[in-house]
Amino acid sequence: MSLNNGLELAFPPHIAQGLEKAAPADLADIEISPSGFGVHFPRLDAHLYLPALLQGVFGSKRWMAAQLGAAQRRQDGRGPHQRPTRRPTAQGCREMKTAIVGSREELDPTYAGGT
Repeated sequence: MSLNNGLELAFPPHIAQGLEKAAPADLADIEISPSGFGVHFPRLDAHLYLPALLQGVFGSKRWMAAQLGAAQRRQDGRGPHQRPTRRPTAQGCREMKTAIVGSREELDPTYAGGT
């Protein structure tokens, strides 16, 4: 896609919701929304929001989460419905919680530790 300001945006169609299995002819038919912020592919009934595309968001939160999960399963060598082979350890859970929300010291500067 080429925008009026000279910006050209290109991405592989399989990474965008609604374009995963699009044929080249389906992608050739494209319409810009009246606001200029949306792109519509009428043959696929797919709509993409340009500001989101520029931020790397290629679909809804649910769809993006499903794509991330599928990629993680492929990386781990698991099938689409297999669970991890090991249960997380207590230490692993603590590390994950710290990575997500931060340590107690980071969250509460008055915390002296221990109690």
